[in-house]
Amino acid sequence: MLKKLIPTLAIVGSIFTGAQAAEGDKFLGFEFGVNYHLLDDSRYDGASMNFGLVLPVGQKFDVVVYVEKGAFTGKEDDTRSEIETNVTELRFRVPVFESETQSVKLMLGMGYGEYNFDDFDDEISGIVGDLGVNYAFFKTKSGPVKGELALNALYRWSEITEVDTDLPGDTVDSMGGFIIGLSAGLYF
Repeated sequence: MLKKLIPTLAIVGSIFTGAQAAEGDKFLGFEFGVNYHLLDDSRYDGASMNFGLVLPVGQKFDVVVYVEKGAFTGKEDDTRSEIETNVTELRFRVPVFESETQSVKLMLGMGYGEYNFDDFDDEISGIVGDLGVNYAFFKTKSGPVKGELALNALYRWSEITEVDTDLPGDTVDSMGGFIIGLSAGLYF
């Protein structure tokens, strides 16, 4: 379903951005970043890299096609467990405050996550949901190109089927938790 939705959003976004291009507003953007994850299961933490394709819809609303790849490590006693993750989301952002040099946006993301535990050959997948804030602390403009550096803070909800890993103790039933990240964006 998500694979059909992304091209549709790209087409709809291009229709909406045609009118904005004449006004000088941004009409397409790319964001790159890194995140640190503190999962609900305190035995795990990790990092991820991400990429986002930003499609403005109207004057004050962005849709971001967001892709994230990460690796988490679990530790308990003398045992370790590794998890590779892939998350694909549609994120919706609305500005709360915006100036020439800074901005604050609320974001809501919905998508799909795949988790490959090194203890198993199969991937476990589930629905993910994000709720957070994007604080662009540095914005600049050079000709038609706009750039920004931003901090992202959010909570991710991601319930999965219970997984019995090599770690002693309880099974893993959530890949959700707090995420803090740094991103750079270019908008044309």
